Amino acid sequence: MKRLLVIILFIPLNLVAQESDFGNWLIYFGDKKISNKFNWHHEVQYRNYNFIGDTEQLLLRTGIGYNLSEKNNNILLGYGFIYSEPYIKNTDEKTSTYEHRIYQQFITRQAFGGLLCSIVTGLNSDFWKMILNLD
Repeated sequence: MKRLLVIILFIPLNLVAQESDFGNWLIYFGDKKISNKFNWHHEVQYRNYNFIGDTEQLLLRTGIGYNLSEKNNNILLGYGFIYSEPYIKNTDEKTSTYEHRIYQQFITRQAFGGLLCSIVTGLNSDFWKMILNLD
């Protein structure tokens, strides 16, 4: 019965898709231990409208985390740079957006039976945003 429930959860009931035939999202997440209490978080997310070359968004984030408890609760303060190239509605032209953000994050790791979960709660704060139209 449990297997049947898992299979049913992964069967889409209604497919809604983008008009594009293909998109790409490359992601890297890293955490490096600095000490028993501190860690360095870093990530790169690169999104494309096609396989590679038609940039949708580049997101770079880094931050310093503090462990509230060993191997469980962590709070983090970081900086994020977000570069976006959205298409202008009903055209083939794009606009460029640069954002600089301070973000806070809380991560807790919990076990539910045999399932281990990481729960991430975050808050982003835009402190500077500049929009450029490239001709």
